[in-house]
Amino acid sequence: MPRDKKPKLIRFCAICWLSLSSMILLSFSASSRGSELTKGRKALFAEDFELDVYEFTVTEKGAAKDEDPRLIRAEDAYQGNNVLLLSGKKGVLTLELTRKVKGLVEMQLKFPPPRDYTRMIAVGLGDQEIMLGVNRSDKFAYVVGGQWKTSRIPVTGGWHTFTFDYSGGFTKAYIDGTLVATDPQGADELNRVRLGVNNGRGGRCMVDKLVVYDTQAGLAADDTVEVQIPLLDWEHELELGAEREQHYEDATYRITDDRAHSGRYAAEIAIQPLDKSQWRYCHFHRKPLLPGLPRKLSVWVHGDGTGAEFRIQFLTPNSNVNYDLGKIDWSGWKRLELDLTQRATGFYPPKSDWVIKDASNENTMIMSWWLRPPAGKATTVTIDDVVLTTRLSKVLPYVLYAESTAEDGVIESGKSADFRVLVTNGSKQDKTFVVDYSLQDYWGNTVRRGSREIAVEGGRYGVAEINTGNPLPSGWYSARFILALNGKAITNFKESIAVLRPLPATVFCQENPLGHYGGPNRQTLKAGLSDVYVGVDNGDIRKLPAEKLRRAHIRENDLNMLKKHNLTGVLLYYAPPWAFLPDDEMDTAAQEWADAFAEFAAAHKGLPIFYKILSEPNNVGISPERCYSVLKYAHEGITRGDPDAKIIGLNTSKFDWGRQKVVWSKGGLNYVHGVGVHPYCGARHGSAKPERVHGIGNLMNMLRLDDMIRRYNQGEPKPLWASEVGYDTSPGEPHAVTIREQADYMARMVIEFKTMDNFRNVHYHMFRDRSTESWQWGFFNFHNRPKPLAVAFHTLAERMTGASWLKSLATPDNVRAYLFAQPDGKQMLAAWSVDGPDKFSVPVQCAAVELMDLMGVYHDIEVKAGTLQLELTESPVFITPKEGALLIDRWVQAITRYREVFPGLNGKELTVKVRNDSDQPLRGTLLCDPPEGLVLDPASHQVELDAGVERDFLFKLSVDSDCPVKLCSLTFQLQSEPALPAGLADSKAMISAVYPDIQMKAEPVNEAPVLDGKLEDAAWSKARQITEFLDQSGFPTDRRQSLRLLYDTKGLYLGLWSEKMPGEALLAEHTQRDDPNLWQDECIEIFLDPNLDRNNYFQFVANLKGVQTDYKFVDTKRTKRDWKQAIKWNAGWKVAGFETDDHWSAEVFIPWADIGVVAGKAYKMGLNVSRTHAVVGDSKHRAYTPGGVPNHAVESYMPLEVDLKGQVGK
Repeated sequence: MPRDKKPKLIRFCAICWLSLSSMILLSFSASSRGSELTKGRKALFAEDFELDVYEFTVTEKGAAKDEDPRLIRAEDAYQGNNVLLLSGKKGVLTLELTRKVKGLVEMQLKFPPPRDYTRMIAVGLGDQEIMLGVNRSDKFAYVVGGQWKTSRIPVTGGWHTFTFDYSGGFTKAYIDGTLVATDPQGADELNRVRLGVNNGRGGRCMVDKLVVYDTQAGLAADDTVEVQIPLLDWEHELELGAEREQHYEDATYRITDDRAHSGRYAAEIAIQPLDKSQWRYCHFHRKPLLPGLPRKLSVWVHGDGTGAEFRIQFLTPNSNVNYDLGKIDWSGWKRLELDLTQRATGFYPPKSDWVIKDASNENTMIMSWWLRPPAGKATTVTIDDVVLTTRLSKVLPYVLYAESTAEDGVIESGKSADFRVLVTNGSKQDKTFVVDYSLQDYWGNTVRRGSREIAVEGGRYGVAEINTGNPLPSGWYSARFILALNGKAITNFKESIAVLRPLPATVFCQENPLGHYGGPNRQTLKAGLSDVYVGVDNGDIRKLPAEKLRRAHIRENDLNMLKKHNLTGVLLYYAPPWAFLPDDEMDTAAQEWADAFAEFAAAHKGLPIFYKILSEPNNVGISPERCYSVLKYAHEGITRGDPDAKIIGLNTSKFDWGRQKVVWSKGGLNYVHGVGVHPYCGARHGSAKPERVHGIGNLMNMLRLDDMIRRYNQGEPKPLWASEVGYDTSPGEPHAVTIREQADYMARMVIEFKTMDNFRNVHYHMFRDRSTESWQWGFFNFHNRPKPLAVAFHTLAERMTGASWLKSLATPDNVRAYLFAQPDGKQMLAAWSVDGPDKFSVPVQCAAVELMDLMGVYHDIEVKAGTLQLELTESPVFITPKEGALLIDRWVQAITRYREVFPGLNGKELTVKVRNDSDQPLRGTLLCDPPEGLVLDPASHQVELDAGVERDFLFKLSVDSDCPVKLCSLTFQLQSEPALPAGLADSKAMISAVYPDIQMKAEPVNEAPVLDGKLEDAAWSKARQITEFLDQSGFPTDRRQSLRLLYDTKGLYLGLWSEKMPGEALLAEHTQRDDPNLWQDECIEIFLDPNLDRNNYFQFVANLKGVQTDYKFVDTKRTKRDWKQAIKWNAGWKVAGFETDDHWSAEVFIPWADIGVVAGKAYKMGLNVSRTHAVVGDSKHRAYTPGGVPNHAVESYMPLEVDLKGQVGK
């Protein structure tokens, strides 16, 4: 034994277990920092790192190969004297168990600053593992399924508890008791622990007190107690006896008092005779609690002897699982029992094995009932008394469950908030529990508090109703219930509710800006969404082939919902299969598709539906030219069947300006009624705030799209849709937001879009979360309970339906304030702050105002001396006059229209409207003080207006090319006689400077330039400088750069020049040819599609030191890019780089022969050139290309013409 250190008994036992697989159970008491999961468990292996740890092996050696990483240091130990210290780029330590274990692994970790490194702890079954640790961030990172993500838990300088749960069911990982990561597809056993995983940037990390627990041993039969928990009895459901909203016209389900197995009520499913035997389903309960280790599920079924097949389905966050219960061949009541420990009979997606192993409040499942009667037979089945048999730990054999008694947790305004609480007592003794409850509103204020005693016999359960008192104001509320025994809290449960006023039927109209990317249901109606997606009866309309499309019919239930509630339907078609065919195979298939759509449209003529054609074509590799063809054929077919049909076209992910330009310039606007985009916000787009996304905000992007459409549509607008948008609230996702931010940001986005007179609707992505761990985009959660966004939508439906924009008030950058006219003529001001609280005051023309917050609560606001003073937050408020209609005189109104301002190009116009709302003549000067680099012509206008008259004044805009303006707001002021009140004499407009249409042009030369990287050769002076480098949001870089192109009969020459900032150190750390990570350096990337087939192309990468990598991509339309194969190709191209203190430049030569181009022909190629900006010490990489075309978007490469038929180069 090295260093003469003697092993302790605990290590000897652990090594014996590891080597001999003997079941030696060790007593190990969890510390106060330990996870609740480990309480009462028995440890199989424990390492306190007081001695060297030679049971761990070095599996991946780092840079410090001369030093064994299994070293102990006497440094700030968590417990005892020593810790394991991982430092530098040392290797990974691995503990291999000799058998698979269903268990828990817990350890203590500390990550000293600075944390600009990667250190991860991995636990799992072989390569199926979860990692936790740090990854150059102030928040903990985790890896699930190979995907790196950032949690919301900050890394502090102290000790943190890491817990990995492989005890069965979903794999879970916790930090300091908080669930961080889950892997529903991962292993449910472990056999390996790895310490110190890093990517070559390892830093200091300390590990102490590592314990492995075997949970099978810890929860053996003698350590658990079996209890029965009632899941459903239908005694406490609302609208008893009333029919529920139906999934099918031929199947009804309701809560009935005609017959019940116990109590008064039960659930009835009735199916009419069907032409063929088909499944019909219904959801009766969306929150079945399956705690502990579920064993059995029993249900009483009243059969009718028809032989209908009966099935129960569990909808887990990641799959649907079926258990078949046989045929109902009996009459009367019969108890059926399901063994949940046995393999299920069906899965979607398919799995090799699945049983219900455990569940928790985080992983509650949806339960639904399925029936398939024989063809031609009607069937009626009644269900009652669903009971779960489960095993609970003797350490904590209690279960708390609570739910709102209101359907979907939505309470009608004026009614009290009531809850049903169920407590299971798994012990043998009778207990008296106390349930403490509290309700917090959207702002975090506690508005209700109370408690209720519940006496429960041993081995039984108790149910109690909790009434929280007087009705609550409108809004969203979080309810928390804490179960206490003998004065000690032992578990808790959370529920959410919404209190909403009934919406008038008039909000469901085409003036309502709210829609849902999904079908109509009672939740969308409660939230006030007017546009809904509809489906067909023979498959998924989004991708039906022509032969099915011509026979498809919109589902009758969807049509009934449209008619009953005056909704507008949207039919989404992703992309036809022929969109991916070669040109010579396209026309026949495309015409068949158009003919099929003609039949479909004729069959649905006159219905209130829109056709949404294409969805994110830029994410699935459909070229702009092919997008144009899809819209053309769709229009031809759909309008042939229904001349009045309306098509929403393109629907790109983000704005994709290059694609928009190609499709609309070819005439694509002739084939659409309106244009859709998917303007998502989030960290990946620069900001989650709609005013900051892409650096300029979503409103500016939408205005820019409007300007582009007018340019290609003879100056006329088209209706615009945000045809898919949303915010994810999944914990731990790097792009996610909180549930409050989700509500605030979406509301702000909708309000700003409504300032455009041709904006039609927002289609929100998802109405209900798909999981409790991820895909939490919904405005209802996975348990079908409202999130704040549902209430925000309800408020927007009330406030914004039919509202028309009047004026954008002049405000500081941190404040937004928009004046609208409501349908009744009353003015309304919508206002908020963008980045934290702010104060704002505005003169108003009324004595008192009423403020409605985003949760729909009214507040009376005092007006002092004619001025309204507001303390704004990031949550919008809506202000209206208490009496009369006038809130703010409009006077000066700058039309908020996007205007592209080209460097050196005059002529763009901005309209400013001035209105004399007084009874006296108005005289004055209208002027603006623009920022440096922006010129207005004229600088001012003289205003003379009689009483009640309004007039438009035009300003022409231009930008100084040496001082480009990326984005600014202009405040126009009217200096008048008599003087107007402050705030009424000004208005704000937003403009942005971008670049005009970009042309790739290469000049022929007779004498090739010498390649030295300096761009000083005389040949380069002949080339046009291409300076319009944009990021992929379509906006300029923060530095100057240019591209020049030359060619001769031998090849293509490219010269790139890029400005450097003072003191900037550019990254160039890769030195080997064909390094696949070369793009991470400061570099130039060239993409060439020599035949412009939008399919096959070459990529050339060179960093500023001249290191090269090249690729050849083949048939990218049909096959996924094979990077490993592509990099094997090598060309004889040349590159030279040159760097100074203020710039770097590169000269590149690509031989024609290497890319299949031959002399004597004229070519039209596709070209894209990217300059990747990378700085030492900054992990972000920014790519800029002419026009902002994404690097590998071969379908969008810009045309480049070269003529090799002449005497060039001779």
